[in-house]
Amino acid sequence: MNTALASLPLRLPAAAWTLLGAVIATALDLTFAAIYWELAGSSSTRVMQAIAAYWGWGRDAYAGGMATAVLGMALFFGRMILLAALYRIAARPYPALIERPYLWGALFGLAVFLTNHYLVVPLIASMPPSTAPTDWLWQCSCAVAHMVLIGVPLALSARIAIAAADSER
Repeated sequence: MNTALASLPLRLPAAAWTLLGAVIATALDLTFAAIYWELAGSSSTRVMQAIAAYWGWGRDAYAGGMATAVLGMALFFGRMILLAALYRIAARPYPALIERPYLWGALFGLAVFLTNHYLVVPLIASMPPSTAPTDWLWQCSCAVAHMVLIGVPLALSARIAIAAADSER
């Protein structure tokens, strides 16, 4: 384990570090999406409603106002908690995942993007596929955002969570 981590105040339990990673990744990625779509002429509320729409509420999510926007944020945050826990669980038997969090976190973020884009959303989407943004700028931006804004923070939080868990023993 990196000696720099040993000097960190790891007083929080390991699960709290995992949750913090999910909070950070959620905040970063939703901020990215909100800014991108605000610049494209949409509202940040509509971005959050779109998340709810794809995860089961369909077109009704857009008529739900702030309630479905909050629901979309909660669904997205729940997904980040699962991803943070998944990375932490995977990193325990494979120390390289925590020894090189920038590399493996970015690759994890790319894998999440590809899995989400080509498998999860098409399988569960309550919206027709034609409503999804397909322009190359959005797709490339999303891939990079998943690598940098989701994968890396989750890898770093897993690194600290594992160090915290080890210090609790």
